Amino acid sequence: AQPFLFGLIGAEVDVTKIQPQTIGLGVAAIVIGCVVRMAASAASVSCAGFTWKERLFVAIAWLPRATVQAAIGSTALDTARELTPQDSTNKKLGIQLLAIAVLVILITAPIGSALISLTARRLLRKSTKEDSDRDSAIEMNNIGDCARGEDIELQVCSAEGGEHDSAERKYDGDV
Repeated sequence: AQPFLFGLIGAEVDVTKIQPQTIGLGVAAIVIGCVVRMAASAASVSCAGFTWKERLFVAIAWLPRATVQAAIGSTALDTARELTPQDSTNKKLGIQLLAIAVLVILITAPIGSALISLTARRLLRKSTKEDSDRDSAIEMNNIGDCARGEDIELQVCSAEGGEHDSAERKYDGDV
């Protein structure tokens, strides 16, 4: 479905009619947006226990944009055509928005994909058995903290059949 979607968007944009000013402003908006997006994504995972390399990789991985821009890029143009068919100003603005959406796809998707491929091995490492055990212990501790703090009743399931060993059991601190 995505190749069809990108093909339709590409067919709608006439590159010869795009003004250089639109391209320049579009590229400037994309660069500013990418910088803000990378900073926000790195900040959003800053308290998640990731290393600085993992936080940097998350920021890089959230950089590429394509599917949403392709899906909604033509919405402004379609709306301008439907609501004001005689108004050429709205149609021109819709075409500019569509052109910028295409620029976003053409700039961020390949650059983001290349950066992900180039930085993944340098910034990330494979999980070990100790990492998995540590993560499980952290999760169990968090569940216990939540149950203690909220006085939640936990249900304990047996490993064999999935039925409850006891219908409801108060959390007693041993998880």
